[in-house]
Amino acid sequence: MQRAEASGAPEYAPVQLAAARDELARAEKENADHDLQPATNLAEKANIDAQLAEAIAQEQRSRKAAMESDSGMQTLQQETTRSSPAVQ
Repeated sequence: MQRAEASGAPEYAPVQLAAARDELARAEKENADHDLQPATNLAEKANIDAQLAEAIAQEQRSRKAAMESDSGMQTLQQETTRSSPAVQ
């Protein structure tokens, strides 16, 4: 859960992170009620959803970085074209 939160999941994958938090809370309740099998199942599902949230956040951050890089390259190309002397 901490890795998902640190990876940017609250911004990029809030639905998956909320599902993971909900499942973890339910797992803790089941564990407190000594229902170990449901608690284990819910904890495993929470872990999977947290991993999914982390992966989505990483993918979105990578996509954003690639778009910013592309934009920077286009700007650089435009500046290079403007500052180059005309060929005769």
